Amino acid sequence: GVAVAGDACAVTNNVTGVASPGFNSRFLPVKVGDANGVLIAAYQGVVYAADHGCNIINCSWGTSGGGDYEQNIIDYAVINKNVTVIASAGNGGINQPMYPSSYNNVYRVASSTSNDSRSFFSDYGSDVDWTAPGDNIYSTWANSSYTALSGTSMASPVSAGAVALVQAYFYYDYTNCLQAAEKLKQTCDPLTGTDNNTQIPYSQGKLGKGRIDLYNALTQAAKSIIMNPVTVTDNNDD
Repeated sequence: GVAVAGDACAVTNNVTGVASPGFNSRFLPVKVGDANGVLIAAYQGVVYAADHGCNIINCSWGTSGGGDYEQNIIDYAVINKNVTVIASAGNGGINQPMYPSSYNNVYRVASSTSNDSRSFFSDYGSDVDWTAPGDNIYSTWANSSYTALSGTSMASPVSAGAVALVQAYFYYDYTNCLQAAEKLKQTCDPLTGTDNNTQIPYSQGKLGKGRIDLYNALTQAAKSIIMNPVTVTDNNDD
């Protein structure tokens, strides 16, 4: 939790430790695990954060199974509370769903390396929205120290911090954090690396729009439309 928080919003330009894309964002840490690290209140934590005014919720966790109950919680946070939910894609190195990142209304983030390749451990798939640096990310650690960690659990909060900065920069133009997340998504750079077969899943649309570029997000014009399929059945003559 300490490392993930630092990835998103460690104070920047204070000549101390590390810098973050979130620069100086406020954050609310929410404990969702027990003493053994088992996630016993993960989705309750999403509700808690949404109800306590968080604009962006980072989920550096996930499981391979999902259901309607959890999707309803995500929808509550996004639709009812105007929250942007960002989640790690998973660290199995394969094409598979991971929840909450694979739910509707969640931005799923894969991990990229410093040479714009997919990290070998990063999951991928058609529901990935973008990649972000998640390989050997230096961040805050226990007892006022610092360490480097790798995982999509790093790429997700790096993205959350970037969305926070975009939202702050366009504060008077954007009424909702989804607009900031879409701006970050639409201004990504192509993934050009060839390690870990990056070009194959990227060209197949399984690494999203590419690697986030915060400068592009702050300076380039970009528009997008989010399309959510709706099916209506009248239970009579169809």
